[in-house]
Amino acid sequence: MTAVIAAAILAGAVPAAGAQDDRPERARQRAEEVQRRREALRARQDELRRARQEMRRGPMATESFAAIARLGRQGTLTLVNGAGNVTITGSGGNDVRIDAIKRVWDRSEAAAKSALAEIRIDVAERQGAVDISTDFQRSRLIHEVDFTIAVPAGASVSVRTASGDVTVTGVRGELRAEAVGGAIKAASLGQVRMLRTLGGSISLENAESSDVTVSTLGGAVTIRQLKARSADLRTVAGDLVVTDSDAERVIAQSLSGRVEFSGRLARTGRYSLQSQSGDVQLTPIETNDFELEAATVTGTVRSDFAITLDERREPARPAGRGRGRGGRLGAGGNARILRGLAGDGGPLVTLRSFGGNITIAQRR
Repeated sequence: MTAVIAAAILAGAVPAAGAQDDRPERARQRAEEVQRRREALRARQDELRRARQEMRRGPMATESFAAIARLGRQGTLTLVNGAGNVTITGSGGNDVRIDAIKRVWDRSEAAAKSALAEIRIDVAERQGAVDISTDFQRSRLIHEVDFTIAVPAGASVSVRTASGDVTVTGVRGELRAEAVGGAIKAASLGQVRMLRTLGGSISLENAESSDVTVSTLGGAVTIRQLKARSADLRTVAGDLVVTDSDAERVIAQSLSGRVEFSGRLARTGRYSLQSQSGDVQLTPIETNDFELEAATVTGTVRSDFAITLDERREPARPAGRGRGRGGRLGAGGNARILRGLAGDGGPLVTLRSFGGNITIAQRR
């Protein structure tokens, strides 16, 4: 029954009768599917890296660009870039200071220098906003444009790039950052709303938000000192680690990596951590009171907190030592399904893993 309940929770479907006997086979199939997805993502990332390396083998020419645009202290900066790294930093004043470097690779140095003129950087001012974009006349032009931009610290920022890393620091307005083939690094933010990349890692530190979404298909997610009302955090092929953070609602999911959350739990909060093939760990800070629902198919659930079992539903199913008497799982005890209360209960914590272990740890 343990495997049936856990599989239903993780897969979102009711398994057929007798599925308990198929648990090892289903676990093997899940592991193989996860591995296939990871290999496909890695192959695609390797293909993109090789393509970029190949296109950079020819002669290169560079050209600098600089501009200043009036924004105001709380305006909105929008940047759309094709290929190249982007660095945006909050600063004083009312202006946006833009520095860029164009790079072109071509069959000869002369051809590369000539092609620089085909790359256009457009800077448009409008009421309370500055829009920056890159354009090029030749569709097969091999090029990059790296941006270094200073904006008023109170401004909002929206940045999208197809290929390249994005770094944003010291911005108090709303931040939305998207990259197709690069990493995102953000720190010291006042209202981060969305960080998304298809082929890189995401790092977020010392940030506040009402509701934030962080997602990547091909990298790790690392978050430190986030304070938010709700956080939706997802990765397909990588670890997801959140430390020293504070949110009322958290969804943290990884397909093939470990998921860890260390932070304060709001009294009426909801916290859902899930991994298909990795370990899951929760480390509450400054509280011993929460309601727990934890399930794993092939691993174990271990709690450093004594859990009063909820016998109205499914009791703990031991996977080893530690089952206490009188409806309690003693601290350090192991199970595969564990539902109950730590202390006086309160925030609901839901932990799921198909092929990994689950740990509810006390902060050391």
